Amino acid sequence: MFNKKKIEELKKTLSDTIEKNNKDISELKESLDKVLDTLESKNFSKDWEEYQKWKEMKDKLPDIEEMYQLKRLKELINKQDNLNMEIGKYRLLLLQAEMEGGNLRNRNAIGSYLEDTIYNYTRIVKETNATLEYIRSKSNNKDLIEVFKLYGISTEWLQP
Repeated sequence: MFNKKKIEELKKTLSDTIEKNNKDISELKESLDKVLDTLESKNFSKDWEEYQKWKEMKDKLPDIEEMYQLKRLKELINKQDNLNMEIGKYRLLLLQAEMEGGNLRNRNAIGSYLEDTIYNYTRIVKETNATLEYIRSKSNNKDLIEVFKLYGISTEWLQP
C-alpha cells in the first residue's frame, strides 16, 4: 500500500530542510547578536552621531563643477589679495620717488607697474565676481556658508 522508499525519501527531504532551516536560524541569530552588540557598545552613539552628521552634510556637498568653481574662487581671492598688496607697494614707491624728487624715468616705470597691477586686479575682481555669481546660482547663502567654511573661504564674499 504505502511505498516505503517514497516515505524514506520524504523523511530525508524533511530532515534536510529542517537542518538547513536550523542553520539559517543560527546564522540569523548570530547576525542579530552582532547588531545588538554594536548597538550596545560605547562607541555606537559616537559613531551614530558622526554618521548623522555625514548624512546631513553629504546632501550639502557641492557637485564637481561647484567644487572646481570653489577652488577657482579661493585661488582668485588669493591673487586679489596679492595684487592688492602689490598696488600698495607700488603706490608707496611712487610716493617715495616723488618726495625724493627722483628722476622722471624711474617714476614713470613705477607708474607703469602700478597701472598694470591695477589692470590685473580689476580683471581678477571681474573673474571673482563671475565665479561667485555661478556659485550663488547653485546654492543658497546658508548652504554656501557651510561650504565656504569647509573650503576655508572667507564668508565676506557672500555679502551683496
